[in-house]
Amino acid sequence: MKTKNHKKEERTENGFTSKQETEIIRETEWAIKHAKRYTAEEVFERLGV
Repeated sequence: MKTKNHKKEERTENGFTSKQETEIIRETEWAIKHAKRYTAEEVFERLGV
């Protein structure tokens, strides 16, 4: 029986995948620039976490 190797997603020191962290940073920078503030819950909701 063959099984597929599942790669374990690498996480940053904050516990996010690099893609998630990049999105959070980009959205945060955009929010600061445009004076919109997000709560942590809103960020997680947008990312589907």
